[in-house]
Amino acid sequence: MSIYRVRSGLIFDDRFSSLNTERWTISPSGSYSLPGNGLSLRHSMVGETVALFQIPQEEEEWLFEVKASYTPVRVGDEGGVVIWKSATEKVEFLESIDSTADSEYSNWRIIKRGNLFTFFAERNGAWELFDSSVCINPVRAGLVLKGQNDAGYTPLLARRSILCKNSHITVANVNSGYMIRLLDENQRVVRNQEVPKGFSGIKIELPTIPFVGKIQISEINRETGRTNVISEMDEFVDMYGGDEFLSGIDLHVYWNDTQLDQYIPTHLGAIKRGTLLEKMTLVNPSSGNIADQIKVRIAKYEESFGWEWADIAEDVAGSPGEFGHEISLGTLSPNQSKDFWIRIERQDYEGSNQPTYFLLDIDSE
Repeated sequence: MSIYRVRSGLIFDDRFSSLNTERWTISPSGSYSLPGNGLSLRHSMVGETVALFQIPQEEEEWLFEVKASYTPVRVGDEGGVVIWKSATEKVEFLESIDSTADSEYSNWRIIKRGNLFTFFAERNGAWELFDSSVCINPVRAGLVLKGQNDAGYTPLLARRSILCKNSHITVANVNSGYMIRLLDENQRVVRNQEVPKGFSGIKIELPTIPFVGKIQISEINRETGRTNVISEMDEFVDMYGGDEFLSGIDLHVYWNDTQLDQYIPTHLGAIKRGTLLEKMTLVNPSSGNIADQIKVRIAKYEESFGWEWADIAEDVAGSPGEFGHEISLGTLSPNQSKDFWIRIERQDYEGSNQPTYFLLDIDSE
């Protein structure tokens, strides 16, 4: 079995080698520079400089993190992050001069859950919670630098800006009682959680974002307490909050030499003379995992019952065999493939010229 990412939580990860003007709005427009190691905001005569991005309104939860270099040394010089609804409605989390601190807060984080925004700052490698505030339907978020232009004020350098869908990842399709570990690049275990009874996966809080690591799954010997690794990711990957991983065999389906997307519908063409017949190929792309007892079936897509007008058949010497709603393709060794056929028949929908959709549901051991 393998562990693979089925959904990414990353929305953007900006290192500011250039300015993405479709994402960022900076005001005043001339109050920034790109020195090569980030986005540098300068104080302006209007008393406030902002760099804002559009908040994704469809996301109920998200995490915004800024890795910055900013150490104000004069009273009135303040900078940080902002949740912005309008010029008069906004929530700011600001860094200012602090002569009592033995180290500086250089990185900031906002976590959104519903209408609640929670602000954190990082010092000495640990995140500290500072404040929470409710803001209803804000439209933008980003960076803010306050105070009028002064020779003694410090520019705010944003070295990296990350927006992702959460602060944790999800690992699913794992039986209860199994142990899931998160390993860093040095193979050290940084998270160690058992799947609870009645659950088929867990959520793991990431120690950093992004986190470079891998996931390992072990079975537990209840008599000895020892664990035996049964599955592990092949390589280290960058993980972002909101990433979703599955344990299993990552089988791919190709049509006309193009892999079908799991989320974006593939247009198979127009139905002519009442029937559309297409050959597809199921591929096991793994380097060492065997997929056994493979079943492929026509499934429902949203409210469209695909099995009412679509059928599937095994390939028999280059031609379709017997059509039905489900076929068994046996075993696929690593890098092996098998062909199958899809038949779509025209249905009468009164006055509708809209496309119809179906899903391929694939099971294996």
